[in-house]
Amino acid sequence: MAEMVSEWKTLGEYRLPERTDEFPLLLAVGEQHLYTANTIVRDPAWMKSKNPTSLSINPVDASALGIEEATTARLVTKRGEQQVLLELDEPMQQGTISLPDDLRLSYPDHVGNNELTGVAPNELTDLENRDEWVGTPWHKHVRARLEPMN
Repeated sequence: MAEMVSEWKTLGEYRLPERTDEFPLLLAVGEQHLYTANTIVRDPAWMKSKNPTSLSINPVDASALGIEEATTARLVTKRGEQQVLLELDEPMQQGTISLPDDLRLSYPDHVGNNELTGVAPNELTDLENRDEWVGTPWHKHVRARLEPMN
């Protein structure tokens, strides 16, 4: 407990890392959506929403990047990159993007070929940015950028 008390006393001095030109967006990974509560392997058709595996982005940010809804973009973080399908989301705060909870499952399509669904959050998060006490990555605070795919 003594370690936690000394850490607690420093919270008033904590500052979030600055946004950089290299990674100007703040990515929240693992958001809970209506149809992304867990990673039970099942037919992706059970997810009834429009784009259940899409990255959410404010329309102003998408426009500034020259990216339209339902297009694919490259999501890049310090650790890795993934192709993502975009969904415009007016309530999303500008400068912030969001991916749904723990997807990247393989499931056979209608002819039996395995297809991957969604993005694996752990492939984008970096252990350098983690909770000091339990070691889990800061999934809700990942510096990122989006690049249009031509």
